Amino acid sequence: MISFAPRRLIIFLLGLAAVLSLASWGHRRHAHSMSMLADNATNTNDTAEKIHSKADETGPPAHNELFCAVMNPITGNYIDLSQLSTTPNQPRKGEKARKERKDAGKTRWLVKGQELNTNFTLGICSSPVLEEDPLSNLTGGYYVDPVDKHLVSIGEFTTTPQLVGKRLTLKYEGGDKCPNGVDKRATLLNFVCDKEISTKAQISFIGSMNNCSYFFEVHSIHACPTSHKSNDVNVLGIFFGIFMVFFLVEWGRRWFYNKMRASMALSPQLVEEQPRPHWDSIESQSHWKTMLKRLFGRDQGSRHGAIKLHTSAQYGRSTESLVRDIEAQNQLMDNLEVTSVDT
Repeated sequence: MISFAPRRLIIFLLGLAAVLSLASWGHRRHAHSMSMLADNATNTNDTAEKIHSKADETGPPAHNELFCAVMNPITGNYIDLSQLSTTPNQPRKGEKARKERKDAGKTRWLVKGQELNTNFTLGICSSPVLEEDPLSNLTGGYYVDPVDKHLVSIGEFTTTPQLVGKRLTLKYEGGDKCPNGVDKRATLLNFVCDKEISTKAQISFIGSMNNCSYFFEVHSIHACPTSHKSNDVNVLGIFFGIFMVFFLVEWGRRWFYNKMRASMALSPQLVEEQPRPHWDSIESQSHWKTMLKRLFGRDQGSRHGAIKLHTSAQYGRSTESLVRDIEAQNQLMDNLEVTSVDT
């Protein structure tokens, strides 16, 4: 029969194997959901690019198409910037349906550019250009030239933000030509997570380089990462499964232990073999004391112990010593017999 210690070890190993298998299953499911989400984001970006190329014919994308979003492949956090654009991915609470008129749903952000003594009009993943403006509806931002008062494009909008390290950026390229007559104007939007501002977003003009590259910083709560709902469910399921496995293992251990104790108590063979407690094991010295005595000195006979007969050759005893030991033993036995007769 297997002792209790190996049984507990076997139960512990079985429980550990179950926990590891459950965690591995949860990890595979999490990776599968992440890959599906990444594929969905890729397909969405492709769709957004097609819509971007045919904006003159088709107009803005539908609400149920995901775009202007990015996912961290390491942490699984999801950042959706579409709430700052003209066509958000999901309708917000309390928001009514868009009107049929194109310009009714335009989301335009006005930013004051003190360095250039002008104001910028920006769109995030969408175009702020109205129908009457003499610019392409692919323009992501523009400003009014303070000299000749015409509109200058600072880049065409894109719907694919990029996560570089911990910085989330959105780049617009292909604007009007720079003052050098060779390069084209470009814009870089740097998004910062800010949960304390009262508005949806606050855009600040950081500066420009040679009046050709423009830098903006966008503080918004929509730039904060959020976990995907399916990932939260998977994590909660993993923790709940681990808790249930430990509960079942502990319950099984207690049940098995009580069952073995009951069977041992009712076994007649065990009762006959062990009618009394092991007094010899209780009265005996501990193992470490015995080991210390063996290391640092010979065991000295107890005052209540038996008489040792030094008959081996290692002590070098003579025949007279052996006779004295035998006589002492006989005298002790006679005393024990007399004592038993008197009682």
